[in-house]
Amino acid sequence: MDIKTLIIKFNETIDVWIGELSHYDYHQLCLRPNADSWSLGQVYVHLINDTKYYFQQIEECVGSNQNEFQEMTDFTKDWFENNSFPNTKMVGSPDNEMPPNPYSKEQVFNDLNKLKFALNEIGIKILRTTNKGKTKHPAFQYFNSAEWFRYAEMHFRHHLKQKEQIDNFLNMISKSVDEYIKTSKK
Repeated sequence: MDIKTLIIKFNETIDVWIGELSHYDYHQLCLRPNADSWSLGQVYVHLINDTKYYFQQIEECVGSNQNEFQEMTDFTKDWFENNSFPNTKMVGSPDNEMPPNPYSKEQVFNDLNKLKFALNEIGIKILRTTNKGKTKHPAFQYFNSAEWFRYAEMHFRHHLKQKEQIDNFLNMISKSVDEYIKTSKK
């Protein structure tokens, strides 16, 4: 996928997350389906923070030719070929901390919009660079600027599956509350 197309796709993907945010109040953003699960707010914070990190990596890549000949892992190459993470739950290192809930719904909205602005600016930098530098992903070896950008967009799409599971939980809670209200009025 060329960078211009990827910029358009990334904007569409982040717009889904921005648009969906209007469906929740702050309390819903902070509800966790169970003790081992993330809240939707935590997913948003995770996406925002990780993408900022990916964009820092891109900045390093466009400014250098360091590690130009290093490669990503073979299984990660498959992800890029399929333009998608595997359809399984991915578990990070046990050392990773659970992301915090956001301070507010407005914070998430503002951070996503800043991220959208940044993705368009960084996409232009990728288009203009002649450097072929790569930086090391903590688990998947080396990515160049275009690969980091594509990885960031795939990461957003990957978490849509998690969002759907949390949405199912929130819908179930909402229906239970509605049912309780109906029966308590009788």
